[in-house]
Formats: sequence, C-alpha cells, structure tokens
Amino acid sequence: MVSLGSVFEEIRKRKRIIPFLFLILPLGYLLVFFFAPMGISLLYSVGAVDRYYRFIFNFTFEYYLQSLTPTVMWILGRSLLIAGLTSVCCFLLGYPVAYTIAIKTRRYRNVLMMMVILPYWVSFLLRIYALMNILQLLDIYVFGRFGFSIVGTIWGVMLGMIYDYIPFMILPLYASVEKLDVSLIEASKTLGAGPYRTFWHVTLPLTMPGVAAGIVLVFVPCVGEFLVPYFLGGPSEYMIGNVIWDLFLKVRSWWFGSAVSTVMLAITLAVVLVYMRYGGGEMAF
Repeated sequence: MVSLGSVFEEIRKRKRIIPFLFLILPLGYLLVFFFAPMGISLLYSVGAVDRYYRFIFNFTFEYYLQSLTPTVMWILGRSLLIAGLTSVCCFLLGYPVAYTIAIKTRRYRNVLMMMVILPYWVSFLLRIYALMNILQLLDIYVFGRFGFSIVGTIWGVMLGMIYDYIPFMILPLYASVEKLDVSLIEASKTLGAGPYRTFWHVTLPLTMPGVAAGIVLVFVPCVGEFLVPYFLGGPSEYMIGNVIWDLFLKVRSWWFGSAVSTVMLAITLAVVLVYMRYGGGEMAF
C-alpha cells in the first residue's frame, strides 16, 4: 500500500508539477463562475437555448442584428465615451495624489494609502446614496440658483464614477511611482531640465505600467456600470449596463441581453487591447 508520505515525496521530486497544483483551485473557480456563465451567455445569444431552457441546434444571429441597431450602438458609444472621460479624470486627479504619497510624504504614506481605500469599507450602494444626497443639496442651495443641476445629468454620472473608481487608479499608480528611482529625477534636474520636462521625459514614461493598469481597471468596470447612472443620471443618462439590466430582469429577454452583453464585451476588449498594444508601456505586447 502506497503511503501518503511517499506520494508527497514523489510530488516534491517532480517540482514541475507543483505550480500546476497551485493553479487547480483558481482555475477551477474561474471555470465554474466565469467561463461557464460566459459560455451559457454565448449559447443564449445565438438562440441555442429555447424558452423552456432546453438546448437546441437552431442557431441564429437575429439577436446580434438587433443589438447592432442605432439606439443600442448610441448608448454603447456614449458608455465608452463616459468611461474614457472618467478614466482620464481619474488619471489627472489620481496621479498627483499617488506621486505625493509615494515620493513627498514617505513618512505618512501608509496612513494616506489607508485613507484612499477607507471608503471601500462601506457598502458601494450606501456610498452612492450618500453622494446623491450631497449632490441634491448642492443642486438646491448652490447650483439651483444658476439654473444648473448635477443630479440627473451626465455630470452627476461622471462625478459618481470618479468618486467610486479613483482608488483603482491611485493604487497601481502608487505601486509604480514607489518603484521609481528618485536619482533619475535628480539627474534630470541636474542636467538642466525643469520640473515639467522632467515629468514628461522621465517620470511619466517610467510609470506608464501603472498608468496603463489604472486606466484599464477604471475603464472596464465603468463601461458596464449601471448603479451610478441609475441613481445619479436617471433614464435620460442610461448606459449600456442599464440596458442589459433591463433586458435580463425586466423584459426577461435573456437572448437579446446576452447578445448585447457579448457585443459590449467584444468592443471593450478590443479597446483595451488597442490601448495596451500602442500605449501600455511595459504592458504592451
């Protein structure tokens, strides 16, 4: 009879097997909770599942043709634009914060980074409600006097998404800036380069992996966001995530919703791959 100790000894001798053993659990998790639902969604999108949830061989691209209508494409294009603008705003706001924490305030950087992630200790929905109340008060007592409103407009949607996703930009930027060799910045200044030239030619290129990671981490969830547009934008500012939500849970058209989801996923993946190919720094392939 083979003992358990001999089995572990055999595994130890075959060191190449050990990395695969550690991958079994995460790969199994992804297979069950990510790839399997995605495969089921693809089957629905081509009509391979009927209304009685039975697999059929009557494949059709009717639902994809419906998802390419001008209305859906307009909402998807607007979602991509809002997600892109949100990513840019998060970069413009997050880079100075990450740089200051990593370079200028090394003594307090742990406390400051804790403050960055502290809002995520509170429920996502609760934070949206809190921000909605604050913006409504601003509309009543400040912006309302000038005939302007934030809640129910694209500005409210962008403010909500910037507030919710800016930590996803700060964290990779901080990790990238922290690894920056400060002597290179000092050498640039010694050779006569000013602060702006040093930033554009030294600091920013060396931290591009963090920039690329931050933009991807913000852009991808922003495209499919539905809670922020629902509470801060209203029906007039719906994004593609709200359309998919309605198709699945209100209209109960899982086939049409799966097709729209697949189109959104394909376009988002294409945008991310193009960015990583031409602007992703070390992430480029």
